[in-house]
Amino acid sequence: MNRSEEPGIVIIGLGPAGLMALEGIRDHDPDVPVTIVSGEPHYAYFRPRLSHLLGSEIAPERIAVKPPAWYGDRRAEVLLGRMARAIDAERREVVLDDDARLPARAIVLACGSRPFMPPLPGLDREGVFALRTAADAQAITRACRRAREVCVVGAGPLGLEAAWALAKLDLTVHLLEHGPRLLGKILDEQASQMLSDIVARAGIKLHLAASSESVTARGVRLASGEEIPGEVVLFSTGVRPNLDLAESAAIRVNRGVVVDSMMRTSQPWIHAAGDVAEFAGAPGGTWPVAMAQGKVAGANAAGAIADNALIEYKAVPPSYTLMVMGTRIFTIGDVQDQAGATAVVSEDAARGIRRKLVLSGGRLVGGLLFGDLAKFDKVRDGIERRIELPEAGPVPAPDYDQIMDMLIGALAPAQ
Repeated sequence: MNRSEEPGIVIIGLGPAGLMALEGIRDHDPDVPVTIVSGEPHYAYFRPRLSHLLGSEIAPERIAVKPPAWYGDRRAEVLLGRMARAIDAERREVVLDDDARLPARAIVLACGSRPFMPPLPGLDREGVFALRTAADAQAITRACRRAREVCVVGAGPLGLEAAWALAKLDLTVHLLEHGPRLLGKILDEQASQMLSDIVARAGIKLHLAASSESVTARGVRLASGEEIPGEVVLFSTGVRPNLDLAESAAIRVNRGVVVDSMMRTSQPWIHAAGDVAEFAGAPGGTWPVAMAQGKVAGANAAGAIADNALIEYKAVPPSYTLMVMGTRIFTIGDVQDQAGATAVVSEDAARGIRRKLVLSGGRLVGGLLFGDLAKFDKVRDGIERRIELPEAGPVPAPDYDQIMDMLIGALAPAQ
């Protein structure tokens, strides 16, 4: 390998956290050698869009985040299809799958997560999958060509998108949701029902409050005793951080790799960001969080070498921008109806649009845009910047457009 002998920064993982770590490094040090190690044979792609490729010829470059030249412009050596097997903390080296060693002044762990498969009997049956990589999408597509019915277990954003993509292949698709409604943590009840209606119109058979008990030869058996048919069973039941590398370096882990506000682990020269990291007791899990943490981790990894100009990560409410069954959804903060908060709603049922802002006093604490994402960036900025608005008087209560006008005015730079 053509690599500088000078120990540089090693980024392990090539998702959003790894990409932004490279940006953060180059913002603070244009010269330090950077090596990125990625277990996949492809440059970074938008993993949330994998479900869009089901049923087609899988070409990860169609959903690539950056072109290959982008990495060269930032003078990063990218090792594709290579696994980091361990971290030798004593010698400050990353051990690769062929026992080659990369010396490192600093490391950024951006190695993400793996699908969580519930410990059910029958998981080893042929035709059972999880969707995390382009290779998974290829295998699922091949299996579905021989199937008539598919059972998708888990109705989060990825499960919903996968069910929709498979339904368009003239398959009978069953969608199992453990909870009593769809996306119950990030949608309010009315938006959940609107989404259920969209699922029904797509011809997908939705099963709510469905607790899976086992995988059978014919599908999935529920705790109720009902058997849901599916020659192909696709689990979309969350992820778990990849902790093996952290454990090999004796780094402190809990649910994820524990980091401080500078994204430093218990080994201060090793940083972590994204799905693998746990900050203030909370795991990563969303694309915006991974990007923000990655930028901080990279900057501090470089700053520790260059000028010790450490940057602090400021946690923000998680936000989600989704395309679910052809419907665009943005949600941030707490959008549930709650005591002591004021909900301002604008709805156009004929067009499938629901817009909701939640205020606590004069501060915006939640926003939901369903079917219409106009000005979503203003809602996001207002919540992340903790903008204070004039408190609404009892009569007359301001409507959605008036609140938005106030928010845009508050966000505008002073003249």
